[in-house]
Amino acid sequence: GVWLTLAIALLAAAYAAAARSITAQLMGGIAAALGSLTALRLFLSRELWSDDRNLPMGQHWVIYGYGIPVILFLLSSRWLRAAGHARSAVALEGISLGLAISLVSLEIRVLIGGGYLYDQPQFLELSAHILTWLGAAYGLMHRQRLYSSFVSLWGSRALIALSVCAILGFTLFRYNLALTEEPVAGNMIFNALLLGSLAPAILIGLIAQRLEVVDWQRLKPAAGVLALVLAFVYVTLQTKRIYQGPVMMAQSLSPSESYAYSAVWLAFALGLFVAGIRLGRQFVRLAGLGVMALVVVKVFIADMSNLEGLFRIASFVGLGLCLVGIGWLYQRFVQQPVGTAS
Repeated sequence: GVWLTLAIALLAAAYAAAARSITAQLMGGIAAALGSLTALRLFLSRELWSDDRNLPMGQHWVIYGYGIPVILFLLSSRWLRAAGHARSAVALEGISLGLAISLVSLEIRVLIGGGYLYDQPQFLELSAHILTWLGAAYGLMHRQRLYSSFVSLWGSRALIALSVCAILGFTLFRYNLALTEEPVAGNMIFNALLLGSLAPAILIGLIAQRLEVVDWQRLKPAAGVLALVLAFVYVTLQTKRIYQGPVMMAQSLSPSESYAYSAVWLAFALGLFVAGIRLGRQFVRLAGLGVMALVVVKVFIADMSNLEGLFRIASFVGLGLCLVGIGWLYQRFVQQPVGTAS
């Protein structure tokens, strides 16, 4: 089945190459149809997945089973575009992109998930998939910025939407390591939380800066909020990982862990506020103030009830000094002094 599929892909490339010298209207359509048949076989034919022990490279057969069609269809799209078959060229370019992303995803399944037919993905594997989709979306947006393309536009849109749905539905809820109590892969610092929360936050922040390329500039605030939420989740879960070890639970296990969240959130809020000032971004400054408000509520409602005497006084004084410092920073670097307006 694999060899027949590769033969069909090669035949599609042959029609595309012949279209440059044979002026027949059907040449592009035939090449696109054969490319679609190749994709259908690779995506839907179960005979390709039932037994791969006799194939070269075993489960890694997708490197050539998908990789060769990716290269052939990418070349075919250029040949067809040069021959004037624009629609067929776009079709084969889109198929090539889909197969390339599938190739990376299937290799992730083998390397992390244990095999193609493993039905239940885990947090680390899902995080790797999301990073692949976000990285491909950012690359397509860069390509769209250089020269407009139907495949780049809709491919990046589809990948961004797929990534956001996976983050909201799975990373933050269904496979949240604090809820599933699945062991965190990696050590205390370099672990699955980096791939699952911090890295997507950085990529989404970069994507948010270029959303106008795909005519989604109105979604910039939502993308910024999602990036900040992921960063907040990372610092929270990383703190929990330090206190609770590889297996984490949603609730705090000690008063010191609860106080640590307040300290980490306070540092996170100050970092956002300072970054907002340095970058001149009001949204980031407001996000820092929002996290600061959360810290104030937590300190007054939860932390103070467990403290007495000097510890309670020290907490009040420390929080008050932070609030005064933020007020000074805002007045010094953000609020324009009276009489300096030009």
